Amino acid sequence: MSNNDWTPEADTTVFSPPARRRRTVLPVVLVLLAAFVLLGPARNYYVQWSAIRKAQAAFLAKDYSEQFRQTALLAKMGHADAQSGLGAMYWHGQGIAQNAKLAAFWWGKAAEQGNADAASWLSQAYSQGNGVDQNDQLALKFATQSADKGNANGQYALGGLYMQGQGVAQSHEQALYWWRKAADGGSIEAVYCIGRAYYLGEGVEKDDKLAVQWVRRAAERGEPNGQALLGTLYFRGHGIGQDDRLAFEWWMKAATAGLADAQYAVASAYITGKGVREDDAQAFAWMSKAANQGNILARSTLGGLYAQGRGVAQSYGQAVDWWRKAAQEGNVEAGYNLARAYSLGEGTERDDRLAATWAAKAANGDNAEAQYLLGILYHEGRGLLPDGRLAFQWWMKAAINGHAVAQFNVGISYRDGQGTEKDESRAFTWLSKASDQGNELAQFALGGIYFDGVGVPKDAAKAARLWRKAADQGNAMAQEALGNVYSRGAGVLQSNADAIAWWLRSAKQGYVPAEMHVAYAYANGEGTPRDDKAAETWWLEAAKAGNVDAEFSLGALYYRGIDGKPNYPEAAKWFFKAAEHGNSAAKTHLELMKENGQFDSKTL
Repeated sequence: MSNNDWTPEADTTVFSPPARRRRTVLPVVLVLLAAFVLLGPARNYYVQWSAIRKAQAAFLAKDYSEQFRQTALLAKMGHADAQSGLGAMYWHGQGIAQNAKLAAFWWGKAAEQGNADAASWLSQAYSQGNGVDQNDQLALKFATQSADKGNANGQYALGGLYMQGQGVAQSHEQALYWWRKAADGGSIEAVYCIGRAYYLGEGVEKDDKLAVQWVRRAAERGEPNGQALLGTLYFRGHGIGQDDRLAFEWWMKAATAGLADAQYAVASAYITGKGVREDDAQAFAWMSKAANQGNILARSTLGGLYAQGRGVAQSYGQAVDWWRKAAQEGNVEAGYNLARAYSLGEGTERDDRLAATWAAKAANGDNAEAQYLLGILYHEGRGLLPDGRLAFQWWMKAAINGHAVAQFNVGISYRDGQGTEKDESRAFTWLSKASDQGNELAQFALGGIYFDGVGVPKDAAKAARLWRKAADQGNAMAQEALGNVYSRGAGVLQSNADAIAWWLRSAKQGYVPAEMHVAYAYANGEGTPRDDKAAETWWLEAAKAGNVDAEFSLGALYYRGIDGKPNYPEAAKWFFKAAEHGNSAAKTHLELMKENGQFDSKTL
């Protein structure tokens, strides 16, 4: 998750039509006062008037329990506006425990009496299946009932049903028709949705400038989705001048209002430093808010913050927990990270089967990293039956998606005929792709192809250039190969000094062929002053790795003597090791030493 690669997915996270926002019940109290003269039965005149005044006083005193009691009294007396208000109080848990079923019940009572506001709320309940069984037809019925009475909230809800095709044939045009009516009636949610439609080109010709106009109207009136989308328009420079700072400011307004998608965008800005100074602690705080609200991208990214210890103490266990939550909701990047964690045993016990399961899910979601990992699991037979053909197929998918290491693996597979038919031309093509992306292994392999002329004309100079690129990245094999061409003057000017310099860089990484070159150079004074002790040091390093030539060379060095002082016991020891490993010359030397009385086989 590098800062340079980070892009908030704002285009896909702030565009859904907003749910109806929480409203206070004060408007209901005012409606009751206005409607009292028209609706109050004469026999209940005093009771209703008293209840209305008490409800109003309770609201102003923020005594919501008393407000609820007075509103309930009016609702039970059959007052439609009170029934609608009581439903709202149950819906929001204002003055009473939240209860979606009772909210829907009282809205139903009010809607039966023709209350347009209650009908709009009831439509939302049926649309979401909240407090009632989800029912698109009833959602449509009550939205239409409300909209036909000129209720802006009902018109907004009806537009949403047409946009989603819920209970009615989908029609972006009809959605816009009703949203325009709702916007004229004061619905800021509808104003936002019109701007969104212009941005996406749904029901109208795409027009970023008109999108900005409508979205700004909603944003400036406090609509969180409008604020978030306006931030995105500034961030993308769509219909307005690109401005990271203003993008962040609008996202922050929406985030502060509790919009999870905006909280994710704010956290992303703190990670990248776009529009605001980088701040890992703030990034973690806002990402946590979004993740705890269920934002899938935030959950996936929060796992990354825990894994990297950015803004929080590093915890692979927490990382795995958040990746699992996001992966279970279909986030393919989280699925890959979870698979990788299982394959390495980071933050959880190693489990190759679960690694393969999650890698397969993410790979089928076209995640290149997961496709590469799944190929590795098939290749190594971890959690799956080993299958070179399937390993190659998944590497190919990842390679097509631009994964450099997968491109290298595909190239090597074609070169060696592993999991696919041998094909030098295709091997060259895929190794070239990986090399062009800076993959050091591909650069080394491609250098070998040019040096040996496998399927291409021999070109030692190209080979040397490719090996230099890989060597500069620290590739020990390329460093050794580069030393070889300098030693021979193949494709470069001959230079023993450059040769030993590159061999030394490789040898210091523990690459045995380079250790052997360095030892011979010191022993023979090639490119460096002769130094038997240095030669001894490097042959010992190579011998530790079981190199039989190093064992023989140590025997010869000790026999000849460091600085002219033979050490026959050490010579015999190393000749014996080399002979055991099949070196015939070492066996011959041992026999000569025995004949000359230079060692006793019993001491070995």
